[in-house]
This record gives sequence, C-alpha cells and structure tokens, in this order.
Amino acid sequence: MPNESENYQAQPAITKAGIAAMGALSGEGTVGLKFTHMGVSPKSFDPTGEETELKEERSPRYEIADSRWMEGNRLHLTASIEDIERFDVGSIGLYAGDTLFAVQSKAGELISTKLEHEDLLLSFDLIVSADLKTKITVEGNGERLNLSVAGELSKITEMIMNLEAERLSDKKEIEELKTKVALLEGRA
Repeated sequence: MPNESENYQAQPAITKAGIAAMGALSGEGTVGLKFTHMGVSPKSFDPTGEETELKEERSPRYEIADSRWMEGNRLHLTASIEDIERFDVGSIGLYAGDTLFAVQSKAGELISTKLEHEDLLLSFDLIVSADLKTKITVEGNGERLNLSVAGELSKITEMIMNLEAERLSDKKEIEELKTKVALLEGRA
C-alpha cells in the first residue's frame, strides 16, 4: 500500500499526446489548447509519457473549477471532488477534451485521500513557455474557488475540533467559532 506523503513532490509528466498538442500550437493560426477536466485514479505509478488514460480512472472526470496564471508562466488549475465515497488518489490526469495531456503521479506515493462525505480540492500546476501561454485556455464550470477563505475556514474548523477534543467547558467560545465557520461557509 502506498504511503500518503504530506510533502508530495511529483512533477507533472506531459504525455506524448500532450507534446503533440503543444507542437500543433506553434503553427500560425492554430486554434489553441483547451484544458477541460481532471481525472483521478487510486493507482500511483511513474508516468512514462505513453499514457492515454489513467489506470483504473474513476468516473466521472471532474470539471476544472478555477484557473489562474501565476508568476513564471505557471498555470494553476483546480477541481473539486464532491463525492460521498472515500477513496485514495494515487494519480491525477489533466485532460484537454478527451486527450490526456499530463499525469501527476509517483510510484508508491498517494497524492491524497478523499474522505467520506468530505470534498477534496485537486490542484495541478503546469509551467509553459511564454509564446504558448496565449494559446492555452481553460474550460471550467465557472466556480471560482476562494482559497483564502477555504484556508481560514480550515483553521477555524481545526480550532473547533481542538476545543471539543480538550472538552473545554466554555461552550460560548465554541459557539462563537461555529458561528464564524457558518459565516465563512456562506462566503466560500
């Protein structure tokens, strides 16, 4: 069984189909490359570039919810898994339509575990050359994820759990924190 790493460091591997798609972008008048979905699989492996699909990929694929260009021509993509089941994520695939563009995986390591009845935020980062940046688009569900609120929400939730775990008698403080969580959830 793979170990889940808190400091997961596998770099995305562009598939041969992804390389071909990027090569097609270099010509004048090309339409462009449109990232649409992420796929996940419980299997972790070392990508070879020959992949056309993830091994044991879960269905359905997840629409990209948000994308941002970061410093250094880095494209940061996110998708949200809203599922009731618990499962391991050993690999993530980035799709441009039906084409598996890139794979993030490392043999023997889990990227994450999606807990039962909890949402999981996937992220995928690519660094592209400046000349190709203008030819890449992202098709998503338009759901802009507010990661700063999500981080604060996570901290407040952790505080609540710690307070409850220590069985503090000050119920007023716990209720105030729960109220803050509810307010943040309304903004997220």
